[in-house]
Amino acid sequence: METTKTSRMVAWTLDTDDAIQTSATGIMRTFVKYISNKFDTLPVDENQIRDLLAHMKPRIPQEANIDLEAPITMEEMEIAVRQGKNVKAPGNDGINHEFLKNKWKTIRHDFLQILKDMYVDEAILNSQKHGIIVCVPKKRNPERPEDYRALTLLNADFKLLSRIIANRLKRWTKEIIHPSQHCGTLDTNIFGALAAIRETIAQVEMTNSPTCLLSLDFTEAFDKIAHTYLFAVLEHCGFSQTFLTRLKKCIPMLPPLFKLMDIYHSQLQFVVA
Repeated sequence: METTKTSRMVAWTLDTDDAIQTSATGIMRTFVKYISNKFDTLPVDENQIRDLLAHMKPRIPQEANIDLEAPITMEEMEIAVRQGKNVKAPGNDGINHEFLKNKWKTIRHDFLQILKDMYVDEAILNSQKHGIIVCVPKKRNPERPEDYRALTLLNADFKLLSRIIANRLKRWTKEIIHPSQHCGTLDTNIFGALAAIRETIAQVEMTNSPTCLLSLDFTEAFDKIAHTYLFAVLEHCGFSQTFLTRLKKCIPMLPPLFKLMDIYHSQLQFVVA
């Protein structure tokens, strides 16, 4: 047990000046600086947002807002529980997925009331939204904070609520997302995108047509998001103010805890969404 714990310890790391940090304080400071910069807030240009929205026409139907605003049901909560994966680290509440599944018949009604209070009544505490960031090595012998993957451990009730909202949104994203997009839409995946590319290549080879295939991979594209931009787009697409207010309530307003080498650090002044 002691060997396993020691192997998970960060004994040293290189900072931005390539200086070796070996003390707990120096290592923690280096990681906090990197994580804070990585997930810092994005600057927003209001004029660019207006220009973008001027070219966006799709809007969700009114029945979508009725669906999104409806109270959470036992059925969709149980679907969210079944979607969860086992052997996942719990959040600050210490409740893992195995506990939910094994004791579900006993706790399901209480959990349903908690989620209704969080979503419909907007009675959601900051402690329920608070996450713990842990760093998992991406490769053998990591040397810098960049060699670690930052994962946020969330509380069980908050994960269930997020999953339910995501499931509801997926039912209506097809109304506003282009059919050629495979990410974030119901019943689509990366395999469909690969099949479309293969069919395109086969068609080009048969017809000998001039074609250009462009592949773009944006580094760290999903690390940051500007909430001002996000909610401006959602409002423009017809999402109700009631739903948007509830969604904003789900955004953590407190800095998450940062755990490294079994030491907790709370000086990360950014929001994890």
